[in-house]
Amino acid sequence: MTYFSYEPILFFRVAEVVPKCYKDCFSRMKINQRVKAVSLPSWAKINLFLAILGKRDDGYHDLLSIISKIDLADLITIERTGPDGFLECECAHLSDLPAERNLAVKAVIAWREKTGLDFGVRIHILKRIPVQAGLGGGSSNAVSVIIALNRMLSKPFEEDFLIDIAASLGSDCPSFVDERTCIVSGRGERVRFLNQEKSQSLKNREIFLFMPPLGFSTEEIYQGLSDYEDYFSSKIESQSLVDKWESGVISEEEVLFNGFEPSIFKKHLYLRPLFEDLSQKYGLIPRVSGSGSCCFCLANSHSTWENFKSSVQLAWGENAFTYRGRILC
Repeated sequence: MTYFSYEPILFFRVAEVVPKCYKDCFSRMKINQRVKAVSLPSWAKINLFLAILGKRDDGYHDLLSIISKIDLADLITIERTGPDGFLECECAHLSDLPAERNLAVKAVIAWREKTGLDFGVRIHILKRIPVQAGLGGGSSNAVSVIIALNRMLSKPFEEDFLIDIAASLGSDCPSFVDERTCIVSGRGERVRFLNQEKSQSLKNREIFLFMPPLGFSTEEIYQGLSDYEDYFSSKIESQSLVDKWESGVISEEEVLFNGFEPSIFKKHLYLRPLFEDLSQKYGLIPRVSGSGSCCFCLANSHSTWENFKSSVQLAWGENAFTYRGRILC
């Protein structure tokens, strides 16, 4: 995939405590005039484990999830251009999306509010991640924009500052500041990245993605949970399962879970038959990623990509999205 030949993205570790005041840093931040544009990949993600623990008083849901970034990516290019305050976003796949709902645009606005730096920028997004897929494309794009803007400075901000901005954009955004697999909790804003040893054990694990020719609305999927409160997971049992996986007691296959699936299967009846077919034929364990509609399997020795792809297209037609990829780490 040629887009990985661009200047590589910088990844940052999440700090346990995010400082809230950076005023003493602002005066030192200047634009590096030699940097006119920055291009970098914006990774997709899958949820190896996703438990919905219940509804919170603030209207959100408490979650516990294992998130892995994968080698499917959009390409984000930030070009410094125009007068101060200029902001434009080009993306053929998002042409109908209002600016106020575009997370990449929101990322620039949040950056300017936090830093006071309003140099003109044009964002170009080359989409490869399907939309409404549960792969985190919008959140990943937003974080990549923040990192690209930071790389335009002669003295870039520290990692905790970027995390602070990411958290203001969305609950799942902080998980994209590092390429390693992470464990998220709360409404998704609390992020802990795996240690190097565990992260390396996942590196290059082969995955198969498959998606019907339509997307799911995350908002609608969450609304559907109100009818299925019995499917909320136990916090103690969920944490115990994740801990066993992280310590190596159980494998990735044994930790695969998505608490959204019961409500998703009730509405989208065509999912379960294909899941059962892939399980029976190839011993695969299909799962929905996030709120869907993209699904994934961890590849095994009993399945080939060709047979897998053929089974998906036979069930969902040739317009179904399929992708053979790997977990980054």
